[in-house]
Amino acid sequence: MASRTHPRTRVAVAAAVLSTFSSLALAVAPLATPAASASSGTASTVNVMAPLWIDDWQTSGPQWRAFTASLAVADAQGVDAVAVDVWWGAVEASRGTFDWAYYDKLFGAVVGAGLDLVPVMSFHECKSNVGDVCDISVPSFVWEPLEVCGFTGACSSIPADNFYRSEYGNDNHEAPSPWGSANRRTLQDMRDFMNAFETHVTTPGTDFADRIQEVTIGTGPAGELRYPSYAAHDSKVAGNPAGYPNRGTFQSYTPAAVTAFADWAVARYGSVAGVAAAWGIPGLTYSMISPPTDHERFIDSGAYHSITYGRDFTRWYNESLLRHGREVMTQAIDAFDGGLASVPLGLKVPGVHWQTMSTSPMQRAPEVAAGLIHTDQAYNAASTSHGYDGIANLVHDLDVNGDGTRTPTHHVLLHFTALEMPDGREWDGSAHAYSDAASLVSWVGAAATKAHIVLKGENALAGNLGSTGSASGPGWSHIRDAFSGATAYSGLTILRISDVTASGTTGRSEFERFIRDFG
Repeated sequence: MASRTHPRTRVAVAAAVLSTFSSLALAVAPLATPAASASSGTASTVNVMAPLWIDDWQTSGPQWRAFTASLAVADAQGVDAVAVDVWWGAVEASRGTFDWAYYDKLFGAVVGAGLDLVPVMSFHECKSNVGDVCDISVPSFVWEPLEVCGFTGACSSIPADNFYRSEYGNDNHEAPSPWGSANRRTLQDMRDFMNAFETHVTTPGTDFADRIQEVTIGTGPAGELRYPSYAAHDSKVAGNPAGYPNRGTFQSYTPAAVTAFADWAVARYGSVAGVAAAWGIPGLTYSMISPPTDHERFIDSGAYHSITYGRDFTRWYNESLLRHGREVMTQAIDAFDGGLASVPLGLKVPGVHWQTMSTSPMQRAPEVAAGLIHTDQAYNAASTSHGYDGIANLVHDLDVNGDGTRTPTHHVLLHFTALEMPDGREWDGSAHAYSDAASLVSWVGAAATKAHIVLKGENALAGNLGSTGSASGPGWSHIRDAFSGATAYSGLTILRISDVTASGTTGRSEFERFIRDFG
């Protein structure tokens, strides 16, 4: 953890008044051992996100100057750290060759302003998600065919098969998938990248180790542990099932994924005949075992939760995602074994809040399609934290047991988005959203409390920071609610720094009020 000091007045006043407190300093405390819940109403860390990328960084142009000016404001406000996407595709264009120049300058600016760092290992592309204003792909070598050699020395190439393919046959290369012949190679590439990062930021001249509050590990699209179920590659499908606030599309249709599901089903029931009996499909053969092919009916009929096949598929789909999250996090635990060995590691999950109301005709289907929950459990009951015990238990196991082979040195914590959203929003403009987002925030909080893990939160959309919030509208009142009372949330990260440092804005005044009341 960082050892720096900086002004922390924790009061929401004008910048001119804030500057009079610049001589006050308070050390940032190290991350405590995870507790069942945070102290009531307390945010132990208040962070902001940097821009995804600053185009004119080399020339210190207008974008760069605006960013550095916002750092000075953030420090005066009492912000603890700045989260920075460390783009795999920007740093390692070819395997084993790393260019850290952008991050040397940006990290230097952040710590020079008196703020700490939260590097985000961004193993996904920047171009296809809401708010993406940059064009950075996953390194091309990730998708290269795999060279396989036999005992005789003869070699051949086989497809990597480690991307996503949707139920409509559309491919997505936003982030590596849990499946494919190149899966092991990709995990090693990720580990090599993190090893190189640790070496660089602990080397004299670029040593930022004691200013790193946490390293957040990207485990999927947008850096989140999820499938790209609401992504652009399916946007042209009739009815736009992948668009907000629709059901989402399943992403397990590459040959490797289909085979993995078939193998899982046979292992679960002991034989193909056992699968046939369990699913009530006489004459079922191995080649017939696949993810849903009648996608719309699978959701519309309720089969995703009402029949054994549907419950089995969603369980496998969710378990595959959790296994992938574990594998990526384990690479991080093993990679950061030197100068960053004691730095906490974060994992992020999204708030897929639409279709969560009990009146929704496809209740919880978007969360299922994203892989966050499965239906082979009481997924609408408090006994499973409405399905989120699986993710919370994964984080707990990583926190307590690390990679399972050595004494853990990292705490592992969870970040959850959509804190600014309200309950009971059946309509979002003209969209039939059926959103109970605030309940979702509490469900994840309950899972974190039960699992004894550290939980921190984020807003989902920067545009919502311009509102104080209301019973039916997003805004700051709901963020405040998440940190009030016996809350499980112990830290806040705001998307994005420019939205809470601009003069005369609701975002800035409400952010400063939050710091005063909860920081």
